[in-house]
Amino acid sequence: MHVQGRSPYQQAVGYCLAVVAVALGVLGVARAVSGPDIPIGVFIAFPLVVFVGAIGAQIETYRQWRRNAGWRVWQGAGWFLFTLFVVFLSSTYGAFRNH
Repeated sequence: MHVQGRSPYQQAVGYCLAVVAVALGVLGVARAVSGPDIPIGVFIAFPLVVFVGAIGAQIETYRQWRRNAGWRVWQGAGWFLFTLFVVFLSSTYGAFRNH
C-alpha cells in the first residue's frame, strides 16, 4: 500500500479519513433515501464500516512490520479506528432502544 512520495504517516491519515468518510457516507445516503426513519440495518452497517477499516489498518500494520517500514503509524491508525468503532457503535444504542 506504499504510494511513492508519501510518508507512512500521510498514508495512514488518508486511510483513516477515507474510512470515516465512507462510514458517514453510508449514514448520509441512508438518511437521504429513507428520511428521518433510518432502517436498523444501517445503524449496524455504519459502525461495521469503521470496524472493517480498523481490521484493514491492522493488516497493513503487519505488512509494514514484515518490511521493517513505518508500521507504528499504521498500528496507531488501527487503534484509532477501533476506538471510533466503539464510539459509533455506542451512539447507535438510542436507535435500537427506540425500535
